[in-house]
Parts: sequence; C-alpha cells; structure tokens
Amino acid sequence: MLRLCEQLMYDLVPATSAKRIQELPFPRLGYKDALARYGSDKPDLRFGLELEDVGDLFAGTDFR
Repeated sequence: MLRLCEQLMYDLVPATSAKRIQELPFPRLGYKDALARYGSDKPDLRFGLELEDVGDLFAGTDFR
C-alpha cells in the first residue's frame, strides 16, 4: 500500500508542480531514529535541523 501511494505521488506531483520528485522509495526514518535525531516523530526534513549534544560546551558553567 505504501509503495502504491508513493508511486501515485510520484506521478501526480509533476502534473501539478514544476518540481519532480527525484527518488523512490521516499526516505524513511524509524520512530526511535526520528526522536533521537530530530526530537519529534514527525520531523520537517526540509531544513536539516538535527539535534546536537552541546553539553560539553557548557560543562563547568552555571548554565543548566
């Protein structure tokens, strides 16, 4: 079913937009991977804003 929906979107988008979807199957993230990398189970991947651990930058300061 997922493959059918992807193919439908792949075929439908060029008919309604100047852009072409470049890859099939669409990229997928597992639930735990999405939470670990983006802090959400529905991340907006357009901007590439992954979480980063910056705890070592604030070690030894009063910042919590």
